[in-house]
Amino acid sequence: MTNDLNIKKPKDTVQDALKLVVYGDSGVGKTVFGSTAPKPLYISCEAGLLSIADKNIDVVEIGTWPDLVAAFELLKSGSHPYKSVVLDSLTELQKKHQDYLLSKNGQPRLSMQGWGDNIQATRKVCRTFRDLPMNVILIALAGEIAGEDGSGTPRKRFALNGKDLPNEVMGFFDLVGYMFTRDEKDDAGQVITKRAIRFQSNEFIPAKDRSGKLDSLEPPNFMTIYDKVFANGKKEGAAK
Repeated sequence: MTNDLNIKKPKDTVQDALKLVVYGDSGVGKTVFGSTAPKPLYISCEAGLLSIADKNIDVVEIGTWPDLVAAFELLKSGSHPYKSVVLDSLTELQKKHQDYLLSKNGQPRLSMQGWGDNIQATRKVCRTFRDLPMNVILIALAGEIAGEDGSGTPRKRFALNGKDLPNEVMGFFDLVGYMFTRDEKDDAGQVITKRAIRFQSNEFIPAKDRSGKLDSLEPPNFMTIYDKVFANGKKEGAAK
């Protein structure tokens, strides 16, 4: 029976591509971070690309759910020049699917079955995009839930419908980072705003680094993160 199995070493199962989710509050720079990936196709579900208007990258605007299906089929076919895909944002995409269901069924609000279909569709998007043979960046807005320590301090999470969906999405991806801004003073005493992505989880901010090679805080640059994750035994492929 063992002779029929295709037994491999762990390193032989790893694609030379990053699969990550970056979430955070509006305006912290998530869209700009996505644009730092190599040869990206930007799948935009939001009317908010002003921050990357000067970038020479291709964009697909998702007006309705079938637009996303068409974009995925293109990427799945392999007949394209892209090395990365950025889906911005998963939060807005879930709303697009809700609109699709309402229009399809001619209903003013979603039924219980509709909410279940919506959550399942979002779950499927995460899995199918993750499995594409290229760098995959999913962007999501941050939401909050009540803390579990009794202090009342809220815990961050993806802004998605579905009680268990945020944790499921975290499990699908190798890296999950919380992006934020912070003010610091330079040597002249001037306040400057810095952006960072947190890849180390704590009791209030879920995050994840399956590679174990990233610092707790990383600069929001895709290739900096890529080079750290694949520092040893990097293969030619998706990111270069």
